[in-house]
Amino acid sequence: MRFGESFPQGADPKNRMDVLKLNKEQEDIPSYIRFGLEIRNNLKSKIEKDGWPDLPNQEDINLTEDIFEAAKSEVNKTWENSVQTLINEKTESWKQDLSPDNPENKAVLDLLNNPGELSKSFSLRQFGVLEILRTANPDAWRTLVVASSERQLASIAVMEHWLKNGNPENLQAMCNKINLNPAELKLFVDTAAILGKYVDHAYVKQIELADSPGGSEATKLKDEDGAAYLYDLYKDPRSEDIYVKTYSDIFPYEWEKIQSRLEMLSVRTKLAIDKGELPDSYNLFANYLEKTGQVYGSKSIQPEALEKEWDSLYKMGKEVDNTSCPLMIIPQGCASVSGEAGKVDAEIRLGLKTKETKEQERGFSKFTGIAQEMINENRDCLAKDYKVPDVKLNYQPWSFGPNLYWITRGESGEDQILSHTNAVREVAITNELPLLKKIFKKDISNQEYSRAAVTETVLHEVSHNVLDSEDKKVSKRIGKSFEVGILDELKAETLSMKILYEAHNRNELPNGVDIKTQLLAKLGANLDYLKNKSNQKASAGEPYYICSATIFSSLMEKGLLVNKGSGYEINNPEACIKEIASLSENILSFYTNTETRPADVKNYINELRRRSQSPIVQELIKKL
Repeated sequence: MRFGESFPQGADPKNRMDVLKLNKEQEDIPSYIRFGLEIRNNLKSKIEKDGWPDLPNQEDINLTEDIFEAAKSEVNKTWENSVQTLINEKTESWKQDLSPDNPENKAVLDLLNNPGELSKSFSLRQFGVLEILRTANPDAWRTLVVASSERQLASIAVMEHWLKNGNPENLQAMCNKINLNPAELKLFVDTAAILGKYVDHAYVKQIELADSPGGSEATKLKDEDGAAYLYDLYKDPRSEDIYVKTYSDIFPYEWEKIQSRLEMLSVRTKLAIDKGELPDSYNLFANYLEKTGQVYGSKSIQPEALEKEWDSLYKMGKEVDNTSCPLMIIPQGCASVSGEAGKVDAEIRLGLKTKETKEQERGFSKFTGIAQEMINENRDCLAKDYKVPDVKLNYQPWSFGPNLYWITRGESGEDQILSHTNAVREVAITNELPLLKKIFKKDISNQEYSRAAVTETVLHEVSHNVLDSEDKKVSKRIGKSFEVGILDELKAETLSMKILYEAHNRNELPNGVDIKTQLLAKLGANLDYLKNKSNQKASAGEPYYICSATIFSSLMEKGLLVNKGSGYEINNPEACIKEIASLSENILSFYTNTETRPADVKNYINELRRRSQSPIVQELIKKL
């Protein structure tokens, strides 16, 4: 069945969230939405019984992120007592849909059989390995996504309560310490509270459409610039004619709320500036909120025109990020949920620039400079000139849509390279470092590894900018298939080591960066991919699983990682870095060779899929 032919006739304008607000039963509300209501009621009951948690004392708040982490910690404690049991009960029935004889189900069953690990993955919002449930048990997958949304919304509710009812003197002293005045903090928290719930529910509807027959097939407009921001649906099975629909058409209830509330927040910000509650540095931010609302709600059905609107929005976002305004709104821009259809995920992320993030990002210009040289050397392969953008780091308290199960740690575009330091650190310390110690018996401090993990993420995102896969000349050679996404992730994973090694040879590594520690960060990240990303074909996790399987199989085949029974030994760290870097040369040839065709990329990735199931890779996975 072709894309859209199985979709409901007309968009569903129903307010599914009404059941959450009014606490009422509705027969036509999906079971996973009702489960969200059950979670919310359990959390409310706990509050009604024990009261709201107290605002932390100012002595306990030293960094900008401390107050947000305190709110999350309060929710985590309540969640374990009030909600996790509900999820654990459901997992017992979900496991029945997964055959233990299928090797693809092993990682999923391992996680579902380990309540402690499942709880940890849920807390991190890193449970993409369970994405296989989208096929085996769609209701189960949507239940997990809705539950994750409720958990995040609960932490926002705690912050709202503290801002409204906390001791004013304590709150003011706390704000002074984190360099945000109360009006700034309230605007940021309210933005999350106002927008997040609508983005999450639109995303769940996207999952439903993507999982319907034909909902993840390539569309007629797939290869056109800007088509990712539109839904193009075949009118009927006998015709090539299509309807072109905006996101406002497909998600009428949620999208109208997102648009109107962005514009309302813009007005509110401008009024606060006029009253002197917010500094003048927020003027451009207010205009950005307004423009974001306009672009999200655009009525244009012309792909090229829409592409220009979004490009303009991203450029304006970069301008805002270069001001002294600490608040960052990162709009949607990545397509993963709909597979080959390539429709952009409903998403918004909220970040804060802090003193610490600004200090760390300064040294990364060495890496962007080397990446720029690589682009210049291959200028003839590109349709236009490219400048590698600056690296921006931020602390990301909340993020919505696909971030509910796979929180974004970094991204790269023509206008900006971005990494969320807390998301990187949390996964690094909780997932990567224990795997690294288990497999390689390496002892490294949390602080040292966290810093290396941020650098590793930045190197990955910088590498995405070398030979942009969406450049018109490049995309003509490699195509725009799902396999191209895998190729581009593999480019970033391997080229990042080439850039690192080049900086090392030039004595241009940023302060505090050591190549041996960076190799550990590379291996740790890829061990996490092997264990916690889905290997299901065309899933959101598959590109990362293929990357890690490719890198580890290459290192093991060359004898650079040696199987010692209980773990592995790293034989010559510098040679490991050079081997990973050398993999990038073959990958880059797809981007530069004028003889390359899209079929070549698909064949190459299919070979890597086969190789990822090799005995040496599976032996490593068994030890994780």
